[in-house]
Amino acid sequence: MNPPIGVLTEDTLTPVPGTLASRLADADEERFVGRRQELCFFDRLFDGDLDVAVVLVSGRAGIGKSTLLREVARRGVRRGYAPRIVEGRDVAPVPGELEGALEGLQHEERPLLLVDTYERMSAVGGYLRQRFLTMLPEGALVVIATRTGPESAWFEGGWERLVHELPLAEMPAEDAVALVTEHGVADERRAAIVAWADGSPLALALAADAATAEPRWEPNRSPDPPEIVRALIRRITAAELDAAHRGAVAVGALARVVTVDLLRDVLPGVDAVEAHEWLASRTFSEPLGDGLTLHDLMRRALRAELRRSDPERERELRRRIADHLYTQAMSGQPRLTIDLADLVENPTIRALYSWDGAAQYRIDGVRPGDAAVVAALLKGRKLPGWWEATRPFFEQAPHTVAIARNADDQLVGYLMRSRPTTRPTSPTTTRCLAPGSSTRARPSLTAT
Repeated sequence: MNPPIGVLTEDTLTPVPGTLASRLADADEERFVGRRQELCFFDRLFDGDLDVAVVLVSGRAGIGKSTLLREVARRGVRRGYAPRIVEGRDVAPVPGELEGALEGLQHEERPLLLVDTYERMSAVGGYLRQRFLTMLPEGALVVIATRTGPESAWFEGGWERLVHELPLAEMPAEDAVALVTEHGVADERRAAIVAWADGSPLALALAADAATAEPRWEPNRSPDPPEIVRALIRRITAAELDAAHRGAVAVGALARVVTVDLLRDVLPGVDAVEAHEWLASRTFSEPLGDGLTLHDLMRRALRAELRRSDPERERELRRRIADHLYTQAMSGQPRLTIDLADLVENPTIRALYSWDGAAQYRIDGVRPGDAAVVAALLKGRKLPGWWEATRPFFEQAPHTVAIARNADDQLVGYLMRSRPTTRPTSPTTTRCLAPGSSTRARPSLTAT
């Protein structure tokens, strides 16, 4: 059975020798440098010297959280742990998605759960603390990486005795020099790159690759880390892009995940396999799900430039991407409807239905007691008869109701979906679904 989308297991971390996957894994391990203090901490955890079950790794974008998690996973394998890396950017906030990503982990003797980009799925925090993590065996370790500070609930209800915060600081100069050297820069520009990157491993790697591609490039010091990355984007764009692959880059700027099939449908006449391999070789791309994605800052910059320079091309590519995602979703991949919503610019739709909302809310099925909670919360609202209109859905067809829950796993909203042939029948339900009404979920519990 293949692992769920967005998940790296022990098998994918230790691929078959001689395959392309093994070459990529070897290159990733060989390029890892630094973080000696953090790795010493994790080695002590693996040895059982520390009474810690959950490690909350925090740090700004590009500071090396994902790279550290992959190294921790490799070390865990060597210590007898069964690692499972869950990528927050690819776990849709819909019923069964997270459960599928975590399936079977509770039955491992020494599970090692590593959650990356947690800020994109922090709405599941309550579920993790209250339901899943408590099922793991006593020797389990959980590592959660996030750009934002952890929510206070991780330090309440007894969790404070098992949780350790591990903020990632800027990379020390010695390690930064080693990283730049590993990326092929061995001349006098190393010191300038280290000074310019302000300790960001991502900035160091991108700058080193830009310097390798363009020997005449000299980095200029900037005190603002976000501006450093934006300046790097401009340099990398000039060094790594070419006219022959302009279409593939444009697709990557618009689509959340780029696959060979997507390129084949959106760019007819282009060698989709070659274009995908070329895009995968760029320093500003990284694996995600069953394809690849561009780094967030690069993707936003390229998308804005495409819209400014060629708005008609941008609209046409967006339409083709939407057609592809719709066809795939209708053929048995319903989670792609969230990628479809990611193409929409309307902020309300994005907040409710796209990946943007995953940081605050997750969609769940109906649980025992939910109907009573909804009835109590609706009582006193200026929605006369609304509970009577929606109660048949909870009682007769709970599978048509989706519950929105927040990071504390509390019910905050609901939506209903129905077809004329399958919906519950009652006069109030008919009025509820009449033209002019809506069954769209909202972040607060209102039924509109």
